[in-house]
Amino acid sequence: MNIIKKYSFLFLLLAGLALHAQERITLNSSIYMVIQGNANVVLDNPNTNGITTIGGGNIITEGELNVLKWNIGTNTGNYIVPFATWSLVNIPLSVNITSAGAGAGSVLFSTYKTATNLNTPYPSDVTNMNSSCNNGNALYAVDRFWRVDAQNYGTKPSPTIDFGYNPSPSEIGGSNTIVESKLRAERFNNSSNLWETPQKLFGHDNPVTHHVNNAVVTPADFYKSWTLIDTTIMNIPITVRDTTICSGTSATLTPSGGITYTLVPNNLTGTSFSVNPSGTTSYTVIGVNALGCVSWGIDNATPTVSVNPTPTVTATSPTICAGFSATATASGASTYTWSTGSNAASITQTPTLTTNYTVTGTNTFSCSATATTNIVVNPKPTMAASQSNVTCFSFSTGSATATATGGTAPYHYAWSNGQNNNQDTALIAGTYTCIVSDAQ
Repeated sequence: MNIIKKYSFLFLLLAGLALHAQERITLNSSIYMVIQGNANVVLDNPNTNGITTIGGGNIITEGELNVLKWNIGTNTGNYIVPFATWSLVNIPLSVNITSAGAGAGSVLFSTYKTATNLNTPYPSDVTNMNSSCNNGNALYAVDRFWRVDAQNYGTKPSPTIDFGYNPSPSEIGGSNTIVESKLRAERFNNSSNLWETPQKLFGHDNPVTHHVNNAVVTPADFYKSWTLIDTTIMNIPITVRDTTICSGTSATLTPSGGITYTLVPNNLTGTSFSVNPSGTTSYTVIGVNALGCVSWGIDNATPTVSVNPTPTVTATSPTICAGFSATATASGASTYTWSTGSNAASITQTPTLTTNYTVTGTNTFSCSATATTNIVVNPKPTMAASQSNVTCFSFSTGSATATATGGTAPYHYAWSNGQNNNQDTALIAGTYTCIVSDAQ
């Protein structure tokens, strides 16, 4: 069916008319086609170019049974129906078939504005405007239904649907309580007799273009009747603060907005969660309120636990002999605090016994670690001396003996005349000094 004119006109399909299958519909300039009176237009072209608009052009159905039947079959691609309202507001419907259906099926398209803000009349398969969490949601829905009806498929296709809608007060204003940015698509499950919100909400609103985009639908969720709902009425906005920890420590995530929560990917259930990730990790927290409603999608909290590195702090462990001083030096951090009270990187101490010292180092992320060091104090040896005097003036028959005890054997002796045994012999009269050193 080719409808091509160089001027505007209205092409009206009369009540009761069933139009035979056509291969293409082309709408030129500001031409618009009206399907009414329960008429059907059958488009027997499975390709996405079955409908072509040149510089404009629209299709008006404004009724559930005023149908454009597109024999898509097993094809895939983005099928755009250039719908408009009676006042010629463009509300295009895009159905991108990402996974083909099984069988020679068709998709029936129509849309219509409801007569009242209570969203009546309902489509033929719809019995209520209640969600699974709240009753009486009509004033939170736009005053319009869409029919996207996959028929005669063994397995339905998988579409991603974009809904163009009319932002005028006649459809989202009046007695309605609608925040446009909160609009999402929902479909009626005529098997369960529910809209199944909030778990079955699709897409996200773009209030600039007046579209609910990216409604990803599985074959199991590909039902016939759709509308757009302001999710404020069913939102369970869950909040959890982001937090920062040091590696090796834990963080406690405490959600609010529900009564119980599930932490993903840990799959823990509770009212708060202790986590100790090894690196920066983002979590999803799903909440359930007192009505049993579950947060979904953008209503979930997505806290991030940032993990800063913990320093590796070390300190030197010097060894000294009793009576001497030693310096212990810490490294690996930016600032230090010693058990002595010092805040320097190094401390100098003169302990009398081997003594342990601790140092806490902190890096630029305020993460800390502690190291323990000790200053080892070795005891000094003691020494006793004995002597044998010379037998006669100017003789060299004297001797001296040094005997060391304590400390750590073996001992080393150093006499002032150069001998290095514990006994210094062949001495003339005089004064001699011996220095003894132990193994330490």
